[in-house]
Amino acid sequence: MTRDRLLEFQNKRDEYERESMKKKKGKKDKKEEEEEMSFPGFMEEVKRIEGKMEDMKRDVEEIERTQRTLYCMPHVTNEDLKKMESLADRILNASIVIRKDIETLSVSPSRKGEKDDLLTSNAENRVQNLQIDRLQNLLKKTMDEFRTSQANYLEKTKARINKTRAITGADSTTVNTESVFTGGYSAQEMIKARTDLQEIEEREKELTDLEKQIVEVNQLFREMHGLVQDQGERVDNIEKFIETAVEDVKSGKEDLKQAQEKQSQARRKKIICWTIILVVIIIVVAIIVGVIASQS
Repeated sequence: MTRDRLLEFQNKRDEYERESMKKKKGKKDKKEEEEEMSFPGFMEEVKRIEGKMEDMKRDVEEIERTQRTLYCMPHVTNEDLKKMESLADRILNASIVIRKDIETLSVSPSRKGEKDDLLTSNAENRVQNLQIDRLQNLLKKTMDEFRTSQANYLEKTKARINKTRAITGADSTTVNTESVFTGGYSAQEMIKARTDLQEIEEREKELTDLEKQIVEVNQLFREMHGLVQDQGERVDNIEKFIETAVEDVKSGKEDLKQAQEKQSQARRKKIICWTIILVVIIIVVAIIVGVIASQS
């Protein structure tokens, strides 16, 4: 009986989210916080996520090669199925981790805000948004390749099972299986029928596992779509903030220009006043000197 891997996938995702929350609640020293807030720290995190993406991409390529090999094999062993299932689990788990990393990165306080120069902050924000969009697109593309590979292999395997059933005229139910082995067939025919039925049962189990994995991938795509929408709203808010900040800077420049003009006018008026006072003093002194000179 095939295990419910969708429930297992959901439990793994919830467990990872709980671990992420614990890490966020943990205390960090001042140096770590400053690094997390810095633009270089942001770019370092982007490189780390890119490394995980490359590992997941290699796993997707490996599972595609494995599927091509299994499809050409007359019989699929449990070891083969376990290998493919292990690769699929690793890809799904990696996609959960990467998705959460991108989500955390998109809301990280890596923008220094008012203390930074506006143009520098604006440029860094745009670079950060572009990097986040690029990572999301890479994850979506890789998972799309994985989903397409699984779906194609599923369809090919179904077609092969149907073809085998049509040739043998057998079904994988217990009643039909017994009728094949008790219907008066020759030993060679019985061996061939038993082999064909074994292949059908193995392929059907494989199909069931694949269908479970495709359900998991589809759920991941829905969550990634929600993440992209949330990120789009945050980008819109950032753009509005930047536009408002630019308008504030323009208004501040106009106010500063007016203040400088008023200050210059006040300085000129003050100079004129002091010049008039000085001229008056000189005239008064000249009059006094003239009067004293005439009396003597």
